[in-house]
Amino acid sequence: MQELFWIERAQQQGAGNIHFLDDKEQLNLELNADGVWECRGRIQGEYPVYLPDSALYTAKVAQRAHMTTLHGGVGLNMTKVCEKLWVPRLRKLVKEGGANDSELFLCTVLPKHTYREREQKETRPSV
Repeated sequence: MQELFWIERAQQQGAGNIHFLDDKEQLNLELNADGVWECRGRIQGEYPVYLPDSALYTAKVAQRAHMTTLHGGVGLNMTKVCEKLWVPRLRKLVKEGGANDSELFLCTVLPKHTYREREQKETRPSV
């Protein structure tokens, strides 16, 4: 399974991160049968797969969720990512676009009020 390969690679990449030991203790991370870190303490009966926030794959997963939710905003994006995965500091990753690529989430969809303001300025008569 390709996804499993990328998850393992992201976890190996994040194991060298300064936050990994803290995350391992706080989230009660344990290896499953596939050799993937899972969170054992957060949700009863469900064991989401741990992804470090510093891995590029994690940022790409968040970007895919952003597109899947049709630019639905921070909360909806976080909900989509957390369906199967657990990413510590996910809100920061989603808001800032990730440490690896600061332009990752440069969303070109304009908020409605910004579009309306621009439209009003264009239709006003110049004096």
